[in-house]
Amino acid sequence: MPQLFQVPRSACGAITLNKSPSVLFLIHSLAPAGSQGETAWSAGKFLASNRIQLEPAKKAVMEMGFAPKLLNLRAEKPNCLQLLGKPSCCIVGKLAHPDVTFAQNILLANLAAISILKSQSVPILVNYSDNLAASRNSTVGSLYRSLLWHADAVVYPCQAMQQLGKPWLTPDNPAPGWIIEDPWQVEAHPYRPLKPDEPCRIIWFGHSSNAPYLLKELSKLLQSCNTHVSYELTILSDSGTQKKVKQKIQKLTYRKPWTFRCILWDKYSQPKQLIQELTRAHIAIIPSDIRDTRKLAASHNRAVDAIQAGCMVIASPLPSYKELKKLLLLSEDFGESINAGIQHYSRLTSKWLAYRESNLERFSPSSNTAKWKNIISNNTKNSYDRGNNNLMA
Repeated sequence: MPQLFQVPRSACGAITLNKSPSVLFLIHSLAPAGSQGETAWSAGKFLASNRIQLEPAKKAVMEMGFAPKLLNLRAEKPNCLQLLGKPSCCIVGKLAHPDVTFAQNILLANLAAISILKSQSVPILVNYSDNLAASRNSTVGSLYRSLLWHADAVVYPCQAMQQLGKPWLTPDNPAPGWIIEDPWQVEAHPYRPLKPDEPCRIIWFGHSSNAPYLLKELSKLLQSCNTHVSYELTILSDSGTQKKVKQKIQKLTYRKPWTFRCILWDKYSQPKQLIQELTRAHIAIIPSDIRDTRKLAASHNRAVDAIQAGCMVIASPLPSYKELKKLLLLSEDFGESINAGIQHYSRLTSKWLAYRESNLERFSPSSNTAKWKNIISNNTKNSYDRGNNNLMA
């Protein structure tokens, strides 16, 4: 009778087991199933979540003397479950994909991995964002409800996300929650002077999932802005979003001269490209919908990066952006808020500059790394204590 799992050969990729203690990262990328290390880490268009949320965790792991072990598991290569080993703990990154079959392969392989790790008393740390347990994609929702149920600790990017995650935890013994904010990717830059004879440069940047909020706002935005001589709007996103924006703009009229820049998001040039575009803008707009349950617990990261870059930020009043109300403008009418912001640009940016450093310290990379070290230390210590108790029993 053939064995279900076999020793991995060239098809799965050989692995040299680390002699030093390891921390396992279960991540998703579009690299081949069972890929590991930098191949798993660097491949695929979903890299942004790995880079922003887990890169600091990987750094913390290495600074603590652990070896990070990165695995991209899918059911196409079930024998790659043999690569799990016996890590000191396991950090679960964002595991989601819109294609049902692809998502099912992610689910089957990673839930099998969690089962194996739990049987070895390996602590499971789940990084939870986008309220994925309530996802409309039933496969992704099922995966995350299981992950939260089995978690030993859950990491949330903000308090609002923690509240959304609580109903899915084990009721008798819910996993402790840790708030680890996404770190800024942009060092602090000065606010740019807004000269009366030059265009007011406005930027929107983000994933295609946020594009509908921009498209909904465009008509009113272009019609309402009238307090400056001219305007420039930069769209930093994927090609599909840019195409939709161009089609929308062609149908619109506007009261003042506008120029439009569509800059293709280059995943291989981040965060350099993001910094370059943000630091040339005066205003960054982040429209959303406070009635959309999917966005209620959005991370602070876009607002924080734009503030750090020296942009006047105008954002919809989502909970995470309300936490930053001393450093931005909250609005559901972006055209009128841009008009008001331009009229008070010098006063507001001077005020925000005075508050920025103290209010954004919790988003610094050093603060983020320290929080990851704390949760890893706490859980690996508990794991070590459990192991000793088992040996003494």
